[in-house]
Amino acid sequence: MRLYLNGQDISRLVLVDIDDETSVYTHQGEPESFLEAIIKFLHSRDRVLEEVKEIYTVVGPGSATSLRTTVTILNVLAFAHKIILFGFKKEKDEQDIGSVRAIVENKINFVQQGTQLIPIYENSPKITESTRDALKRRN
Repeated sequence: MRLYLNGQDISRLVLVDIDDETSVYTHQGEPESFLEAIIKFLHSRDRVLEEVKEIYTVVGPGSATSLRTTVTILNVLAFAHKIILFGFKKEKDEQDIGSVRAIVENKINFVQQGTQLIPIYENSPKITESTRDALKRRN
């Protein structure tokens, strides 16, 4: 089974069985619920994780929290179940079914491929420097 997954939106996950483009499933919820949504999608198609051989996913740009969560879930699944991952960029206004068709027709540019992906963030991370020392005292 080949699975398409788009988790670039903080409150939405899109899943498609690439071999059956009519199987579009949209999960509304926080990124913490994405793994459960993947399992439910597979069960709704009478499938299990062990049947997934390839996952095609959006690695950015998008919400940093959503992409970090999605990519981490997929990296763990790839490691545990020997799944090959294919990462590509997709703008938020592009339709998911268009990306699925491009995958089927081999007309998509994969920016990452293998058993580990790295998210591509929309904006640079906003990391602040602590104002406390190791003992949690203000500097």
